[in-house]
Amino acid sequence: MSGTVSKWRPIALTARIYKEGDQYVAYCVELDIATCGDTEEQAFENLVDASDVYVTTLEETGQIERVFAERGIKVGVTPEQEAAAVKTYTTKVRAST
Repeated sequence: MSGTVSKWRPIALTARIYKEGDQYVAYCVELDIATCGDTEEQAFENLVDASDVYVTTLEETGQIERVFAERGIKVGVTPEQEAAAVKTYTTKVRAST
């Protein structure tokens, strides 16, 4: 729909990916969650999916503001945040009304 304002805003998250045995582990520093995969890309994609599920659950349970405040997660992505991250990816969070 043209002209519709999105109800979602991006957040910058840091992913650290490393090899552990035969698997790659992707860890999100800010959300304190990890996933694995056979390749770096698969581990990263799994992390993005897990982050989306986690953030959605935080929203549904009314815990998102508390958790984001405790972990210093800022809504909106700035070039400085992207440059400072080891690897940055985005997920969505509902904009406050």
